[in-house]
Amino acid sequence: MAGKYDAFRQGVEPGGMFTTADVRLLVCYLLHTLKEPVSKQVLTDALCEAGLANYFEIASAADVLVEQGNAVKMTIGETEKYTISKTGAQIAETLKMDLSKSVREKALKYTMYYATLEKRRSENEITVEKAENGEYKVTLQVGKGRDRILALTFFVPTSDQVETLKKGFLLHVDELCQGIFDTLLKDPGAPPSPGKKSQP
Repeated sequence: MAGKYDAFRQGVEPGGMFTTADVRLLVCYLLHTLKEPVSKQVLTDALCEAGLANYFEIASAADVLVEQGNAVKMTIGETEKYTISKTGAQIAETLKMDLSKSVREKALKYTMYYATLEKRRSENEITVEKAENGEYKVTLQVGKGRDRILALTFFVPTSDQVETLKKGFLLHVDELCQGIFDTLLKDPGAPPSPGKKSQP
């Protein structure tokens, strides 16, 4: 890694990226490894949460990579996303070992997590309203518009629980639907015969 600390360091934990060159290499590595286009929001959320790089350095790195021809920016739906170019892939493959294994693994883990959240948000809907009793009314909708297949509403007392509920829904929406359908579609069995009490 470069020896000169020339990057913004606010929010960066020990072992993180303290040079602009290293931040750009890390973003390049992620775009190459993930294969699928990634938004700048995902990159900044993931690497900031992981304490690996400063927000402004990450945001700048993505655009500089595009300017240098090492990444490509595209619009998917309403979101701008970045993907690796051929030259960027060669750089990432050649220089990835300049990043420690722990940094690569941590960055990839967090980025995949936030990419999953973003993808699920685009496919489903969540609405939050303040109820009259002071609680929060959270409606979780699987699918959107005519493609909606399920909607669940919960009342929770705190904003922290709202955020936990939202993330849990987005991360486990498939298991949630499968579990509900499996339970409801179970054969309830024959009703008890007239005059006989059902077994406890």
